[in-house]
Amino acid sequence: MGGGGWRAIANRPGCELAAADLLAAYRAAHPEASALLAWHEGQVRATAGQYERAIPLLDQDRKPATQDKAGWNLYVDATLALLRRDKPGLPRARQQLAAVPSPEGAGLPPLKDGYFELPTTAGQPPVRMRWPPNIEVVDGLVACYGKPYAEAYSAACRSHAP
Repeated sequence: MGGGGWRAIANRPGCELAAADLLAAYRAAHPEASALLAWHEGQVRATAGQYERAIPLLDQDRKPATQDKAGWNLYVDATLALLRRDKPGLPRARQQLAAVPSPEGAGLPPLKDGYFELPTTAGQPPVRMRWPPNIEVVDGLVACYGKPYAEAYSAACRSHAP
């Protein structure tokens, strides 16, 4: 999907469902394509308020437990809890995600205040990456529980997170 693909369409107000339908058509025509496209279709459908259609798409993108070292499935759980209006499930998923241990010996530097500092080119500051991945997104979902997914997923909700 060249020319900005589905994201260029999804980022246009009122075009979310067109982008979701484009993703669905692409996945149907290219079954070998990344499973992550179902996740993205689910996100776009959730953004457009189609929670019932989004939930199975998001739910199918789980990883086998042996391959989920960074808590992806817990991120899925948190997202689904928001969409299902599962008030106790969302903070529970967040707590479990926050407890995912950082990978030891995976070639990553040690955590500093919950962040990896990854070196960049000379003269540039290191890239700070929070552990575990997606915890900031989940913090935003918790902070804006009860609001539509599009709002709860936004950077505005992440900035209000504890």
